[in-house]
Amino acid sequence: MFIETIHPRFSEVNVAGHIGFTVLPAWFEKAAENVYKMFMPELKLDRSGPVVVRFEMECLREINHTQEVKIKTEVQKIGGSSFSLIQHLEQGNEISAISRITLVYFDYEQRRALPIHDSLRTALEEHLEGQ
Repeated sequence: MFIETIHPRFSEVNVAGHIGFTVLPAWFEKAAENVYKMFMPELKLDRSGPVVVRFEMECLREINHTQEVKIKTEVQKIGGSSFSLIQHLEQGNEISAISRITLVYFDYEQRRALPIHDSLRTALEEHLEGQ
């Protein structure tokens, strides 16, 4: 599991007085950065790496700007060339939002999916949900 701490900014507050739902995808992507680094240690998109093919988000309760949030990222499933992540955004020890992301290991030059090789699979397995 990876844990990312985010300190909300006042500028991310919407007219209702809490963090706007459009801010959350950027936070979830930031929290997934350690997963991306498994494939691309320097985060360069010049050869191959994971690409998001599906993103779902469920907002469970309001998030305010006065308290930090923690996003816990775990691998949910690993396929041949794809894998999925689940992320729980917590504020005040309560889950406030959940994201589910499906990614494909992609070759940018050849424009096709690549199989997840054994070393990457092993690295992903270390972060499987519930471990």
